Amino acid sequence: MSDQTRRDLLRRAALLCGSVASASLTTRLLAGEDPRALVTTATFTERQQAAVSRLSDMVIPPTDTPGALAAGVPDFIASVVGHWYEAAERKVFLEGLERLDARSRERGLQDFAAAGEALREELLREEEQLAISPTDASGVAQSVPRFFTQLKELVVFGYYTSEVGMKQELAYLPMPGYYDGDYDLSKVGRQFVH
Repeated sequence: MSDQTRRDLLRRAALLCGSVASASLTTRLLAGEDPRALVTTATFTERQQAAVSRLSDMVIPPTDTPGALAAGVPDFIASVVGHWYEAAERKVFLEGLERLDARSRERGLQDFAAAGEALREELLREEEQLAISPTDASGVAQSVPRFFTQLKELVVFGYYTSEVGMKQELAYLPMPGYYDGDYDLSKVGRQFVH
């Protein structure tokens, strides 16, 4: 089995095992499309791309392994939002970026990407609370996907389907493997991925 075939299989299996992507993203991935092949800078303005980069780094920062930026997650997000999202999904994501910038300017007089770390963290926590809440500030039930949920799904999915995520964050064991039901995971120090 070639490396590309294995990657395709892993990408599709990840989608089937966990609901980490929107319906349109899932459909296109299962059809065999590769989001990294559609990278374009036209999806976001320069300001929005800077915010996506900051947000990606906040969700998966570098530690003893590379973070989301090293894995190319901002380009993955630009590709998915620009080419794969339906109009309603794209609108929610872009409005979320604009909302972050507007609230950042209200509090710190700078766009989100240029704001200080403490303000960025505060704003991201607020977005998380909006995602958890079943209603908006006026008490109206939300029926559209929330920005924070989209962002987190895209960052995590983009990272763990990248070579960096698969081979440096996780302990990559290429298929075909064998089953060892009593393997001592302390030998590898990381979670296995197949």
